[in-house]
Formats: sequence, C-alpha cells, structure tokens
Amino acid sequence: MNDVSTILVSAIALTTPLLLAAMGGLLSERAGVFALALEGYMLVGAFLAVIVARDTNAYIGAIAGGIGGMLLAWGFAELSIRLRINQVTAAIGLITLASGATTFFNDVILGKTGTPYQRAPSLPRLEIPLLSDIPVIGQALFAQNILVYIAYGVAAFLAYYLTKSHSGMRLSSVGEAPRVAETRGIPVSTTRNGAVLVSGLLAGLGGAMLTLGILSSFTAGVSGGRGFIALAAIVVGGWRPLSVLFATLMFGTADALQLWMNARGMDVPPEILGMFPYVLAMVALCLFVSHRAPGALGVPFHRELRG
Repeated sequence: MNDVSTILVSAIALTTPLLLAAMGGLLSERAGVFALALEGYMLVGAFLAVIVARDTNAYIGAIAGGIGGMLLAWGFAELSIRLRINQVTAAIGLITLASGATTFFNDVILGKTGTPYQRAPSLPRLEIPLLSDIPVIGQALFAQNILVYIAYGVAAFLAYYLTKSHSGMRLSSVGEAPRVAETRGIPVSTTRNGAVLVSGLLAGLGGAMLTLGILSSFTAGVSGGRGFIALAAIVVGGWRPLSVLFATLMFGTADALQLWMNARGMDVPPEILGMFPYVLAMVALCLFVSHRAPGALGVPFHRELRG
C-alpha cells in the first residue's frame, strides 16, 4: 500500500467517530437543542463498548456503546427539555460527569493505563469483493469495519430525510419556529426528545468506533475533544448533512496527515502535529461562522406560554 492509500485508509477511519457524532448533533440542533454534550456521549459510548466487548464480542460492544451514549442523552433531554435547565449548563455538567465517571471506572474495572486488561477486541474489516481491489481508493472505501459503512450511510440518509421527507421537514420546523409547529399539531417536546436520543445513540457509536474500530482499548479521556470538533463541523457545514460530512472529512484527513507525518519521523515535535486538527477547527470556525443556525436553537419551549 503506497503513502496515498495509507493516508486515505486512515483518514476515512479517523473521520468516522467525528461523522457519527456530527450527524447526531446535527439532528439535535436542527430540532432546536444544542448538541454541546456530544463529548460526554462519546466518552460513555467508548467506555461501555470496551467493557461489554471484553466479555462478548466487538459487535455487541459497539451496540452497548450506542446505548450508553443514548442513556446520557436521555439525562440531557430530561434536564434541558423537561426541566428547562439552561442547555449549556446541563451539557457542561454531563460532560464533567462522563469524564469523571469513565476515569474512575477505568481505574477500578480496567486497571491503570498500560495494563493488558484494557485491551478489547477490534471490529473486523468487511471487504467488499472487487470494489476493495480498486487502486488507491479501494481499501479506504470498501475494506473498513461496519461502523464506517453505517456512518456514511447515516449521512446519506439524513441528507434525504431532512430535505425531502415530510417527517424531516416537521423536525426542522420544530427547530426553526416551535410555536408555529405546535399550532400545526407537531409535538415539539416529543420531537426534540427523539432527536436528542438519536444524537446520543450516534455519538455513542462514534465513541465505540474510537475504542473498538481504531484503538482496541480505552484510556481516560479517549475522545480527546472530538465531540467539540464534531460540533465545529456542524457549524462549518452550515447545519447541512453533506456539508457537515465534508467538514468532518477535512478534520479526519488533517488527523491522518499528522499521524502519517509523525510515523514518518518528520522533524516536527509530535505535540505540534497533534494540535493540527484543533487549529484547523478554529480557523474553519472563523471562516464559516456566518452560517445561519436554526432559528430556535437553544431556546426552551414553554407550551403554556402563548404569544
């Protein structure tokens, strides 16, 4: 495999956790609920995926990761939608909880960093006959694990769902003008709850991809801020699924490039290379911050208040 193919394989794999989290966050924000807790969903998903996979297999572990992310999202929905606690405050609280809890149980259950007990089975690669033999791109696009195919499938589905389907347009109307949506018989709180739960499920799968699809292990803080980069991708992509997909590909490719440069032993400190994706996220946010967010993003819905 030449260098270009190696970077492409790595870029597609490293994009997948970002893409899954970003697609979940996109759905939540299109329904009017900030997706600031993505980092927490990913951490919980990554941890539970390893815990379950060690005693079963990687597929069941990945499912457990998705469920773990969804459970934390349920807590966020209860706080922000039902109790109407400030969404930023609720998200910060849950991220702190997820970080502390996974670090604590990592030490208690899996042992300190570096012990062999942290290893977990990897998701197997699923090669698609003939297509995986295409030069340069074959291994990158058609010889990945199942979460990679699911991530890109979800992006394609949401591109159709949010723009062409009646249900998707109803969800978007809740994020743009919830009062109007309610007068048309759309259950605003139920729709927002569903979107937040799905965001937790997808971000949890993104965490599982990190631990079972890339690292085959869990370490404290393994998500490394990827939930926030996914959030940046949503803004850079202007809350449109395909644009968000390309934004995550940009960040994933930057990550792959810095790993490749590090592996090649280039005369650049690894700490500087590791900063590359985060610096890119900040630059992209500065360039694309003018995109219009959903009209009611972050605005609590009070059914009893009628204006």
